[in-house]
Amino acid sequence: MTEKPTYEELEKRIQELEHVEYKFKRAEEALQESEGRYRAVVEDMPGLICSFLPGGEITFVNKAYCEYFGGTFEELVGTNFLSLIPESEQKAVMDNISGLKVESPTQSHEHTVIAPNGDIRWQRWTNRALFDDQGKTVGYQSIGMGITERKQAEEALRQERNRAQKLLDIAGVMFVAIDAKGEVILVNQKGSKVLGYEQKEIIGKNWFGNFLPVSIKDQTETVFNRLMAGEIEPIEYYENPVLTKIGEERIIAWHNTILKDDEGSINGTLSSGEDITKRKRAEEALRQSKERFHSIVNNAVVGIYQVTHEGKFLLVNHRLAQMFGFKSPEEFLASVKNIYQLYVDPEERPSILEKIKARGFVDGVEIQFWKRDGQIVLARASVRVIEDKTKGTIYEGFMADITDQKRAEEALKKAHDEVEKRIEERTVELAEANVDLIDLVGRSRDLVGEQVIDLVVEQITLALAEFDQLTNRGNTFFDRCDSRYNHVLDTPY
Repeated sequence: MTEKPTYEELEKRIQELEHVEYKFKRAEEALQESEGRYRAVVEDMPGLICSFLPGGEITFVNKAYCEYFGGTFEELVGTNFLSLIPESEQKAVMDNISGLKVESPTQSHEHTVIAPNGDIRWQRWTNRALFDDQGKTVGYQSIGMGITERKQAEEALRQERNRAQKLLDIAGVMFVAIDAKGEVILVNQKGSKVLGYEQKEIIGKNWFGNFLPVSIKDQTETVFNRLMAGEIEPIEYYENPVLTKIGEERIIAWHNTILKDDEGSINGTLSSGEDITKRKRAEEALRQSKERFHSIVNNAVVGIYQVTHEGKFLLVNHRLAQMFGFKSPEEFLASVKNIYQLYVDPEERPSILEKIKARGFVDGVEIQFWKRDGQIVLARASVRVIEDKTKGTIYEGFMADITDQKRAEEALKKAHDEVEKRIEERTVELAEANVDLIDLVGRSRDLVGEQVIDLVVEQITLALAEFDQLTNRGNTFFDRCDSRYNHVLDTPY
């Protein structure tokens, strides 16, 4: 049988119970105070807070949520939050929320909602799934914020970028932007076309390792890194080759500017480039052509020159300078200010120009000029006229010194005339001797005898034949001389 507790024991038990009750009340008060603080925090937060069941039924919303969607706590609790989302997005939202697991209980996503006035606005929500002891989802707590202004700014920026990209794409030059790591962050259609890649194949690739020839890669990258480090000033213009997809090198003329972040630090470059490969090749071909031209002109065996209508020399080659007693074209041009200085008869030039004006050229005209030492040189010239847009009327031609040829011609003609004269005189002498011989033979037949006379006549006839052959050989020799001389004179310069 259990003994009854004493008064002291009962009093002690009562005190213990009172103490437990006191602690419970204090805990309840603390909980209420904590809930009050939590509710105050939740209510005062600018963010949208709500709790809902797995099917979407709202169990709690804060003041900001009520104000955003234009309803009271009582009006919103018990409704389905999906009714506030456009139907086209409801499934995607529920799929995101339903995918939350114990091992990954939180997830954020952005979607549109329907404002009280019917406008479509953007929100960003972070959802946390709540689970029971068995891991079954019992509800969700979510916090959201309006991001419509950010989305509008992003859309405006996207449209602005699209407009900028379109402007870049219709530009006739390349545009390439490179970040501080050397990776391409922008390229327009022209740049893609020159490099031979799609834009998506270029963006994100290292510029130096993929689009520059090996011969300049390291040096160019070193300069770029120093530029990013602020060690050197940017170069506004330079030319260098790029490497296309098919391995061809194209020469690009670049104009460059540096890009900076909000703090003013260099974080990349923006370059516009013009493909000047054809121009460079044309310049190189022109350079080589000029070299060949100057080589031909300077090594020609005849004099070549250009002179203005007024008589100023624009070009002379070595042969022409030597023809007039100068060591070089430069010495000639420094000394001879006008072609009229060289004419023995300056009145000849206007007459020659008139002939050129009528036909466009003259060929084989012979002109006497003064040499540097005061001697006369006879030149054979062929000249044509050309019209230059910057230099006006220009006469260019070839000139050969025929002074020695003329002297040889005159000497040859004199020798030819002397031989002709001697042959003519000898022929007359022989004719007279022949007449005398015939008379002598007629009178001597009876004295010497037919046989002896015939022998003498035969010998004389042979002598005359040899003389005729000698005469013919002389004429042939002079004909050949005339032919060769005329061939030299007729050779075009």
